[in-house]
Amino acid sequence: MTLTKLNTSFSLFGIIFAILLVSCTPSTRITGTWKKPDAAIKHKILLAAMTHSTVAKTTVEGYMADEFRKNGIDVTEASMLFAPNFHPDLQKDKEMLLKTIRENGNDAVLMMTLIDHTEDTRYVPGTATYSPMSYGYYGGFYSYYNYMYPTVYQPGYYTEDQTYYLETNLYDIETEDLLWSAQSQAVNPSSLGKFAIQFAKITVDRLQSEGLVKS
Repeated sequence: MTLTKLNTSFSLFGIIFAILLVSCTPSTRITGTWKKPDAAIKHKILLAAMTHSTVAKTTVEGYMADEFRKNGIDVTEASMLFAPNFHPDLQKDKEMLLKTIRENGNDAVLMMTLIDHTEDTRYVPGTATYSPMSYGYYGGFYSYYNYMYPTVYQPGYYTEDQTYYLETNLYDIETEDLLWSAQSQAVNPSSLGKFAIQFAKITVDRLQSEGLVKS
């Protein structure tokens, strides 16, 4: 697979940052990875979040860069090297793009793309909490009132779970070969920043554990 063959709908990436989600506890995790058997350690990586949203791009690349650098790994954000409309399916700009990346000293590029988004409605049952009292309520109105007063009922409700599916690919700059690919899932991200921090950490941790970058 080459850089020019990437045609995923990266404009979808911006959807994840359009609103703040308030459903259940947010989580981001890697659901699967693939690694080229002879893939070697990479030393300076270009980070490219594939989206037309400048805010999403700079935020995701920025937090990812912070996580790499915190682990002593040299990286460059694509938003710092290219104009905001950078993407690899511009055939006429391919040589210019590769030349710029190589001259910057990068030996790999990590591309991050949102590939799908689903919404699921679920029902959260009502709950009743009770604080026991020392006497029953059958004796009359007042005893019943005192017995039931501490019982608080919260009605059930419906909520939307938002799930985002992401793909992260590491390419060799010299050969343009795919070296590593990961599929990730983000459930109910509460904000752009919190998602980007979680996403960066799990990605760098996995790249280190699979021997693609120095640990």
